[in-house]
Amino acid sequence: MSESAFRETLRGLLEKELKAKVEKWTYRDDEGYVFGYPAVVDIDILIKNGRVIALEVTSHARASDVAALRRKAELYEKITGRRIDEVIISSPFVDDSAREAAERLGVRVYTA
Repeated sequence: MSESAFRETLRGLLEKELKAKVEKWTYRDDEGYVFGYPAVVDIDILIKNGRVIALEVTSHARASDVAALRRKAELYEKITGRRIDEVIISSPFVDDSAREAAERLGVRVYTA
């Protein structure tokens, strides 16, 4: 619940104060690109001044979360034809393995 509340607060600030567009993109990944099996995937997309940012807010970030976020961003680009300029994960708890994965995969991490 607190993760959801934080996400909605962030959405409100970004949309109302910074005039950015925030959308949740949901897609049925029948080929299993993201998780290795068919599943519905979603990703938060922030659009401001033509920049497209993929954003994941989670209570605890693990290396697997970072890798899945990167694959979701790649799938988004493939399906929509829109280029993602930056991939960001925000979490109060980030495992060391998640930090390493983020560095290797070009994902920016915001944490306490």
